[in-house]
This record gives sequence, structure tokens and C-alpha cells, in this order.
Amino acid sequence: MPAAKYGLAKHEWKKHGTCFGTDAETYFLTAIKFTQQFNETMMLQFFRMHMGQSVSLQRMRWMFGQIFGKGNIRKFQMVCQKGYITEIRIRLKGDPVNGDFYDLINKADELKGVKQCRMGIIAQP
Repeated sequence: MPAAKYGLAKHEWKKHGTCFGTDAETYFLTAIKFTQQFNETMMLQFFRMHMGQSVSLQRMRWMFGQIFGKGNIRKFQMVCQKGYITEIRIRLKGDPVNGDFYDLINKADELKGVKQCRMGIIAQP
């Protein structure tokens, strides 16, 4: 994890982990578990197929709906900086430590009034 030497773990713990309700190890293990589960979906292949290309929020919602259910297309946020997609934030609800990733998405409320970019480039590594 190249970003570790630049303090990414410390930043993530301060910004997200401290309100997670567990210790740091549980927080990071849960984050890894969800990252692995997300990467096992077709979303990872979608990102790989579109590297270097501009992708619309509408297209991302369509793809998200195909994978996680049409009722969930407004449960994620696409964040961009300088024209590039930098984050996909997925809304979850329930017990993240013991819960199932898909169930946590299904239980979550839609994001409303959240700033999103409408178009962004998927960066190449």
C-alpha cells in the first residue's frame, strides 16, 4: 500500500475510523473486507474496461443498479477532483462488522442533496 508511507492509514482512522465504534484493527479489517467484496463484483471490471475514459454519473448509476439492484442507484456518491473520479462513497446502514455488504446497501437510505460530479475520468494506475 504505497500511500501508507504518506500517512493514509492515520488520515483514514482520524476521519472515518474514530466514529466507527470499534478499535482500529476492526475498522481496517472491515474496510478491507468491503473492498474485497466490492472488487469481486463487476464494478471492478467496469473500472478496468473504462480506464482513461470519461464516465458519466448516469452510466455509473446504471452499472451500480445492475450489480446492487435498481433500487440502490442513488446510494453512492461519485467524487471528482480536476476532472478525475477520486472516490466512490457507498451508503450503508446496519452493523458493518457482522453485516452483509449487499444487505447494508439495501437497508441504506438514498443520498439526497449531496454534491456529486456528473462526469469524471477513471484514472490509470
